[in-house]
Amino acid sequence: MPYQKTAKDKAWDKERQKLKSEINDWIVKCGQKEHTIQCQTGEIAILKNRIEKLESAVIIMTLDFNNNWTFRKEGDIPIPVNLPHDAMLQEDRDGTCRNGVNSGYFPGGKYTYEKVFDIAAEDIGKSIMIHFEGVYQNCTVSVNGEIVGSHKYGYTAFDVDISNAVRAGSNTVTVHVDNSLEPNCRWYSGSGIYRPVQLLIRDRVHIETVHIETVSIDPVQVKVDVTTTTETPVAVEIYEGDVLIVSGKPGVITVPNAKLWSAETPFLYTVLVKTETDERVIPFGIRELKWSAKTGLLI
Repeated sequence: MPYQKTAKDKAWDKERQKLKSEINDWIVKCGQKEHTIQCQTGEIAILKNRIEKLESAVIIMTLDFNNNWTFRKEGDIPIPVNLPHDAMLQEDRDGTCRNGVNSGYFPGGKYTYEKVFDIAAEDIGKSIMIHFEGVYQNCTVSVNGEIVGSHKYGYTAFDVDISNAVRAGSNTVTVHVDNSLEPNCRWYSGSGIYRPVQLLIRDRVHIETVHIETVSIDPVQVKVDVTTTTETPVAVEIYEGDVLIVSGKPGVITVPNAKLWSAETPFLYTVLVKTETDERVIPFGIRELKWSAKTGLLI
């Protein structure tokens, strides 16, 4: 599985190269007599320290987890498939099935998906998650024979933490799907792992969720709630374009001279939430909603 660099990773690469170039410039200057007095070893140490921090910063590895699965209908032999995959299309149409016209007369069933994948030794001990964008429905996920998670609803994404179930080298993930209960939908739902899947590897200490809501318009205040895997200091910065306008900690933050979002002027701010090992960048707007019996809802 080739590692796909994110925009954030590419930005770090660019910053590393810039800092290394600065260090090399200082070294060249220090080698020249006319610059020897001006060259401060402390400044080189600062630059080196900045590089070390960048090198140790968390990188969320997002790996394509869609290829080289096997699929098996209950009672059948496994066949190779890539995801997304609609298991319902493997069924024979049946005019008597209880799904009826809602599913195009395709019945549901019980299915098993399986994939063998490798985990590098240096990634053991990190947070390792499988992100499913959608499985229809009633699924159970196991890794190396150990149940690590389940999800009943077929239309929502979910994560399964496999950090403690994997080992260095070869591993096997198994997903059992049960869509045999009929009827269960008012339209064609499909079956199985019908949306993409990703493998996420990152530091154990990371940001889990960020929630932003407007709590006041006069003065303009927003509430930023942050959850992390481990208790750790969290900083919050709000930007207007590239300009930092306010910073602080999670909680209620007053936004000075705020620009409200509207359909005519959909102005967006950016919040940067960061810890020593992770960060999240989220765009958001601030708007006022009004409603009454006379005018209804105004946005």
